[in-house]
Amino acid sequence: MDNNQMVAQMAQFSSLSGITEMNSTLSSIADMLGGTTTSDILSWVGSTVLVEGDVAYQRTDGTLGGTILLGEDASNVEVTISDAEGTKLKTVSLGAQEAGSLDFEWDGSTDSGEAAGNGPFTISVSAQNADGKSVSAQTLVWAPVQSVSFDSDGKPVLNLPGIGQTSPDDVVKVG
Repeated sequence: MDNNQMVAQMAQFSSLSGITEMNSTLSSIADMLGGTTTSDILSWVGSTVLVEGDVAYQRTDGTLGGTILLGEDASNVEVTISDAEGTKLKTVSLGAQEAGSLDFEWDGSTDSGEAAGNGPFTISVSAQNADGKSVSAQTLVWAPVQSVSFDSDGKPVLNLPGIGQTSPDDVVKVG
């Protein structure tokens, strides 16, 4: 191999190395821009977050809301709210619903019309298709962020009453 060929190959190796390093740097920047920073998560203290769970607390106005994720279309969806002892307080019929995300609201009153109290409340969902077979339904509830702690790897963990510790990656919405 002559000197010109050798210099050309070295230039190609150098370019390839530079492109690889640039891709790595751009990936790191994209991760930082698309991710949630520790300061973002610390600002969630005192806010409410929508996460998977079945224990919920009322808002300051006495209402309660959440989301149901239906795996397929359902001909009948019912949300049951119970107190901490398991006593059924209210059943909210949502009727027929399409697959996907479905928000629900509860005004804080029992089936008899009385105020339900302060909670915590347990939310359960029953959904059936037209054939009467169960439809998968995942419950998401709004929970207040009491504090943020850090695990042994230094990653932030949200502390939610009634739910426990939750990763910020599991948060669907911040309210």
